[in-house]
Amino acid sequence: MRPRRLCAAIAAGLALVAAAGGGAFAAPVTEAAASGVSGTEALTFKLWLARAQQGDSNAQYIVGFRYVRGEGTPQNVTEAARWLRDAAAQDHPQAQWGLGTLYELGLGVPKNYAEAFRLYRLSAPKGVVEAQTNLGLYYLEGLGTEQDYDQAFKWLRVASLQGLAEAPKRACLDV
Repeated sequence: MRPRRLCAAIAAGLALVAAAGGGAFAAPVTEAAASGVSGTEALTFKLWLARAQQGDSNAQYIVGFRYVRGEGTPQNVTEAARWLRDAAAQDHPQAQWGLGTLYELGLGVPKNYAEAFRLYRLSAPKGVVEAQTNLGLYYLEGLGTEQDYDQAFKWLRVASLQGLAEAPKRACLDV
């Protein structure tokens, strides 16, 4: 069974236990319902959170992403930044890109283009196409770094070759 399906099956099973008055699992379902979050999503979030607290970088990334989107938990960009920072410190490329985006937008952390650039630069060589695009645009615009058209072209080309068709379009619009 694939990990995502296994997680969904476990969450569904826990939701049934909770619906039947399942002790420790009843409280999260009730709290989630009060905040507008579905019981199944809240339980799925709780499972990921338990793994994240044990230091699993992928789970930390997922918890951070869920906090950003408010999936299974109320939206909280400060907590999102905390979990993405933990995963990024373990060299998780998507977390590095995600945390960079939070720094770029000033969500849950102070706006800081230099820190966003640093994180995109860590993530882009690992194949994260969004980080490659952002890195190219940062070089193009001189955000958080010196303007460098050669590096801008390089990273926007890498991103477009990976299938992000918008990368060259965004570059052309910004010139």
